[in-house]
Amino acid sequence: VAQRREAELETKARAKEISAASAKQKALEREALDAQRKRAFDEQEAVLEQQSVAYAERLRQEREEREKAREAAAAQAAKLRDARLEKERARVAEMREQKQAQMELDKKREANIAAKEAAWQQKEKERIEALHAQETERLARIEKEKQDRGNRRLKERESDMSAALERQQQWLTSEAAREEHIRIREQKLRDTFVPMYLQGKEQS
Repeated sequence: VAQRREAELETKARAKEISAASAKQKALEREALDAQRKRAFDEQEAVLEQQSVAYAERLRQEREEREKAREAAAAQAAKLRDARLEKERARVAEMREQKQAQMELDKKREANIAAKEAAWQQKEKERIEALHAQETERLARIEKEKQDRGNRRLKERESDMSAALERQQQWLTSEAAREEHIRIREQKLRDTFVPMYLQGKEQS
């Protein structure tokens, strides 16, 4: 009985030691697992930190590259704008020079036209004056010829009237002579005064 009790005690002690050893082993394993988990967490955290730093660096580089690209684009745009402005200024200056040259040509052309117009007007004035002088001379000649013809006609009419008066005296002795005298007188009056009337009307 004592041996069995001692064996039971030993068994219990052994079981207790085993249990204590198992508990210690589990504690050690748990500590090791916790340490492993901590290392894994730390490593993961370090990796995430590196990734975060790399991502931030990439963002910074991309931002710098975008900023440089914007600056380059702005510089290129400013360069193009300056080139366009310079080209526009050159075009405006050229147009101004062309316009000034055209204005000078127009002034010269207008001066030439004015000179030609003045010369033509002077020539036309001289021509008209010459024609007027010729016409005046022609009218004076015609008027003189009319006066000469009128004087001759008046002399002829005076001679005819004298002859008629003489014939009238010859025919007054008879009735037939008187009638003939009246007829001749009327005819002479028509022949004399109608042309004179027409001549006077023509002269007027």
